[in-house]
Amino acid sequence: MKKIILFTAILLASTEYFAQVEQEWTQRSPYSGAGRHHPVTFVFGQEAYLLTGTTSTSTINSDMFRYDAVEDSWTQVTGFSGPARSFAYGDTYDGKGYMGFGLGPNNAFLDDLWEFDPETETWTELASCPCRGRRHPAFIAHKGKIFVGQGDNNVVGNLNDWWEYDIDSDTWRELTDLPGPPRHHPFHFAVGDYVYTGMGHGNTVNGMLQIYRDWYRWDPAEDEWTTMDDFPRQARVAGTQFSNRDKGYVLSGDGSDHGTMATGEFWEYDPETDDWEELPPHPGVSRWAPHSFVVGDTVFFTSGQIRNGNPNAGLYNDVWSFPLLTSPPASVEQHAQDVETFRVYPNPAHNELRLDSRVFETGAVQIDIFGVSGNRVLSTTLRDGRLNIQELSGGVYIIKLQQQDGTLKQAKFIKQ
Repeated sequence: MKKIILFTAILLASTEYFAQVEQEWTQRSPYSGAGRHHPVTFVFGQEAYLLTGTTSTSTINSDMFRYDAVEDSWTQVTGFSGPARSFAYGDTYDGKGYMGFGLGPNNAFLDDLWEFDPETETWTELASCPCRGRRHPAFIAHKGKIFVGQGDNNVVGNLNDWWEYDIDSDTWRELTDLPGPPRHHPFHFAVGDYVYTGMGHGNTVNGMLQIYRDWYRWDPAEDEWTTMDDFPRQARVAGTQFSNRDKGYVLSGDGSDHGTMATGEFWEYDPETDDWEELPPHPGVSRWAPHSFVVGDTVFFTSGQIRNGNPNAGLYNDVWSFPLLTSPPASVEQHAQDVETFRVYPNPAHNELRLDSRVFETGAVQIDIFGVSGNRVLSTTLRDGRLNIQELSGGVYIIKLQQQDGTLKQAKFIKQ
């Protein structure tokens, strides 16, 4: 069904990326669908999907587009098979995409959950949340769970509840509420063992609009919240967010008056120090309800709206990319330092490399392969011990993997 991405193309793309040691925004090909706010995105290896959202006709959508990050090209594919929607959220976990909630037909506030299989591009409906339906909640897939909370609906307004969905058992349970005030359209991501969320749009108090700067850390193991330092700049809402490696990021959105900011502000969060660092903003002014996705170590920013008082004004389908690393990764020799090893065979190998079956005890693993100069040449998710390497050139490589429990392992192999 999908076309094979040639290794040579991946190698060229990787080489081009790692030459960009100066972090700058680059415009990419737009998707062919209408500009929109509140789309959802998934990433699988070198491909991403964008779907749903609201277009300039105020129409909620179920259309879907696949992006090839190596060729910088979009293809429209069969759309979402559930109810059309906007104000939904989704995330990727263990080679599958998960999406739910949002505003559906007849302005229904949805509480459903769906799983997307990129191999067949098909959808499966999962157990609906026993919580209230809602728009733009926090939605984070993390270590076999999906955490959902906050958001708003037309019955109780803003919410501060917190729920856990177990992917293996297809069941929900309610957890401890967010300690801050109820809100919708917060920022949210997972880094390491924790989930982070905060900011967003709260209830109006004494006629005053409430946009927040507060920030919280959730410990899934202890069902416990910790209040972190406030975000250092003006309060904000309705931007986009993601995590990469050991950092979290918030990008664009509306400011403290729920209006457009002068720039598309971009911030990196360090969980170790609870500090924020400002990065170069995306081109133009900020956008309400855009989206972002990460391929490799590059973030792609797309969609959103500049409203200016007009509900159909300023909708976008453009795409911009930004490299998140400021220097190339380590060489093969540096990669080999202080990381647990695992067995691969045969070694040397020709067309197929086999991995020790014990690395799959916690589920699928994330695989990255690096060349002798340190450039990443392949990134994929693997569910069994067979890895096709026939498109790799002959030479020495480091294969690194991350298990579902976060354990990192690596091995050196020779491709003949």
